[in-house]
Amino acid sequence: TVKPWNSKSQPKKIERELLQLYRLHRRKMGITDYLLVYDTYKTVRIKNANLGLMYWSMMLFIIIYVVIYNVFLNRGYLETDSLTGALSAHIHKPSLRNASIDTSRLLYCENYIPMAKSNTDKPTPPARRQYPCQIWDDTEVSVRLSEHTLLATTRIVDKHETRMCEPTDPNCNGPIWAETAQDSYFIASIEDFDIKIAHSFEASKFYEDSGYSPSFAESNFHMEGRFVKGHGKQREVLKVFPKQTGYDVMTIRELLESESISLDMDAYDEYHKNITPKKLNSEGESMRETGIVLHVDLSYTNWKRTAFGVAKVPSYQYRVTKIPEASFNEIEIISINGTHRTKRKRYGVYIEVSQSGDMARFSMQVLLINLLSGLGMVALANIIVDYVALFVLPIKNDFLGAKFEQRHIHRMQSKMNLKEGDTQVIKDKNPVDSDSTEKTIAGR
Repeated sequence: TVKPWNSKSQPKKIERELLQLYRLHRRKMGITDYLLVYDTYKTVRIKNANLGLMYWSMMLFIIIYVVIYNVFLNRGYLETDSLTGALSAHIHKPSLRNASIDTSRLLYCENYIPMAKSNTDKPTPPARRQYPCQIWDDTEVSVRLSEHTLLATTRIVDKHETRMCEPTDPNCNGPIWAETAQDSYFIASIEDFDIKIAHSFEASKFYEDSGYSPSFAESNFHMEGRFVKGHGKQREVLKVFPKQTGYDVMTIRELLESESISLDMDAYDEYHKNITPKKLNSEGESMRETGIVLHVDLSYTNWKRTAFGVAKVPSYQYRVTKIPEASFNEIEIISINGTHRTKRKRYGVYIEVSQSGDMARFSMQVLLINLLSGLGMVALANIIVDYVALFVLPIKNDFLGAKFEQRHIHRMQSKMNLKEGDTQVIKDKNPVDSDSTEKTIAGR
């Protein structure tokens, strides 16, 4: 037989039975079930093609950027260490020319004789301005201004001066020295002189951490190097320096040709498109007359020339840059006696060598940082998709009901005091579902 439903006593009976079951369950649970707990989130799966396409497109972009671009292509698993270096550079006598120099074949020399290379060719015209030429050796040509700088002399202007009054003369009101004569001449075949460089580097942090491994401190005697021009896809290797070759040797001509310039070009011709005519060199002086400044970048690396990981032995490369519109000269005083001296002004190719680059090694910390940075991008993608779903799409009200669950909690009107383990009746209304359900949960 079916007993009639008692609307007043039946809910209380069910409540007492549930309470007994809950307390029985509490007694069977251990203390670890209360301490070792895991909280997680409830997710809502919205089956909408537009939102799904938008979300997974962003996820694909994040994977490509973080994993492929940032980690693999940009070596996001490597940490780098800056380096310090030392070098020794000097100008040496030419190794590619004969001992004798015929100045009559040099178009900038005063005694130049135009000669055609063949019967069909026209003779090369002389330079715009010619001076007498002198033949100097490497000790006369070279001026080492510092550890990283050299001056290769191209032109000399000597001003011969005579003292007009004694150093102790109190009535000396005019100029102390007066110019009596002046000489100006070129140095023959300066382009053929060699530049010899020996150099080394050290990445101090990695060197100490690795137990003084030679991979992070090395000299050019045990590394391969190259001399390049251009950048990126237009980079061209002009010269290779194998291991165990001693000094790196380059001629001044090779340095100039890497920038596609000649000392007989007008000093500012290569920039005439960007300079107003008033700023052009009105005297038409050549680079041989005014001097030029060349910056030589010597860079080291153990990872930029490998497809993956790092190289066991580092490598290096030279790249030359001409400083625009920069000339160079240096003045020195040559004392002859107490009353005569020569004020010498040297013009030439000023060469400045700088050492740069970095060393790299694998780092789990750097890899994790780059990978975890993608989590922030994933969170941003979720925010964007949620915003579109809740505020942009036409069916945004349906998404609002699916994403946010609303509950109205009604406490039971009972004389009994609610203790731990007592129950509450919760009326759950979901805007998406038309039916309302009642659930019981443990209350505190």
